[in-house]
Amino acid sequence: MHLFGDNGIISNAQIASVMSRFSKYDEELGMNALDDTGIYASGEKLKKYIPSMKEQDIDKFVIIKSKLLYIGVNDIESKSASTLGIGGGNGDSSDAQAAIKEIQNIISGVVELKEKYPDKIATDDSQLLTEPEHNNNSEGLIGTRLFSRSGLNLTNKTWNILIEYDRDNNEVDRYGSGYYWLKKGVTYTIDGETIEFKNDYVVDYIKNEYIVLSGRAVNWNENSTLAVKDNIALNVDPMSLADGEWIQNKTDNSFYDFYVTNTITGVKTNTGVQKTGDVEYDVTSKSLKFNEDTASNPNGEGGYLKLMKSGLDFSEGYTFEIYLNADRYQYSRNGYPPYQGFFSRQVSLNYSDFTSSLRCGIARGSLWVKHYGESSYTFSNDLGCTNNEGDVYINNFGEISINTPTYVTFVYTSYDLEKSEEYKKNYYDETMITNNVDKIEYYLNGNLFFTTYYGSDSYKKGLSIWNNDICPFFIGVATIGGSDNPSYLQGQIYSTRLYTKPMTSDQVKANYDMTLKYRSSF
Repeated sequence: MHLFGDNGIISNAQIASVMSRFSKYDEELGMNALDDTGIYASGEKLKKYIPSMKEQDIDKFVIIKSKLLYIGVNDIESKSASTLGIGGGNGDSSDAQAAIKEIQNIISGVVELKEKYPDKIATDDSQLLTEPEHNNNSEGLIGTRLFSRSGLNLTNKTWNILIEYDRDNNEVDRYGSGYYWLKKGVTYTIDGETIEFKNDYVVDYIKNEYIVLSGRAVNWNENSTLAVKDNIALNVDPMSLADGEWIQNKTDNSFYDFYVTNTITGVKTNTGVQKTGDVEYDVTSKSLKFNEDTASNPNGEGGYLKLMKSGLDFSEGYTFEIYLNADRYQYSRNGYPPYQGFFSRQVSLNYSDFTSSLRCGIARGSLWVKHYGESSYTFSNDLGCTNNEGDVYINNFGEISINTPTYVTFVYTSYDLEKSEEYKKNYYDETMITNNVDKIEYYLNGNLFFTTYYGSDSYKKGLSIWNNDICPFFIGVATIGGSDNPSYLQGQIYSTRLYTKPMTSDQVKANYDMTLKYRSSF
């Protein structure tokens, strides 16, 4: 049998050679993919799964959902691929045909825009503050421009990258400056033709390259490092403080203000984060390290952060998260019992202001949280109790030990107030209202560990003090147990967050998972 191709008669031997080569590619992919059904690849990435692929064939294939598809235009190759069941022919599945058409649209349409609109392409990040997002531009490039995090800082807040992960959450590839993101499900217009992509792609217009992304790709930017974004009251990400500098406050020599410098304009901006004492950014662990300089602080005073934020309302409750690695979990100072403060929201660190504050830490060997000087409800069991001083002590608080990264979450659900319909759907509990109590949940490393209760009227008394604009946030310290006894954290903090709403258990777990993935990626 003979077939006619572009160059005349094609022999059976030539067809067999093509089919043998393509068949080897398909078998090699099967061996390297094993049971992984989530592989997407194009271009040079194909060689990761098909090492024997020849250079002449790289632009002819793509992997979609672990299936090899031929996307070339040669008739003989297309027929051979169709015979092997790897795309290209009319007998292939509609899904494969759709993928082929989509990719061919990118090749023939998107990357050719470079030739028509060369002035639209940015060759570096100098246009960072002025270039718009090209989501649907019939007169220029399409896609969302990506920016690497390197060199950007808090004042820009425009870094935007994509990271591709394998099924074990290991990073496969990273796409930032130089790439544009074509989003799945978004409608684009290319020279009057409307296209909606079924997969996510990144395109390098300068190199005329496209890359198909898997469903495991994650878009990271300033606003996507959290799974739960709503009702955020406080979010201290130490990695955002890595490139700035501490400058001494002229009005209060005990504090230093944190400034970042715009990489384009050179303008320094105060972020509102203040520190006093020995606090530094640790490059190795990407954390804020809270030290204790005993030479200059003979009484053991440590460093801490102070921040102000107005317009907050904790009437519905709160969620507090801290991811830390402590060098110690308690210590005694000035003759008081052993305490160590993680966080507080209180008027000041003075003794006269501490009884009505929101605080948490370690107290006498127990994990501890407090909202007001007295609680109207007493509860006790083997794990913890609330006593008549308003403390919630969690005596058995799980596998927490010094020099071990630990993720602690407290969720406070307030019931004794009128709630929205959305709130009632997720949190409403008639029994709690009848008993005049609220609920406190303690999570360890994303998992619910302990539940106890707190007097609703006591919580409202606390709100009257710290639910207003005069109370700063303190990180790394809390006033506990008596006059002149602020207790300091010694160790590292990877993240600290406070929300003005209670989270569900799914949200707590999602934030925990996202935080660990974010930190491992950067």
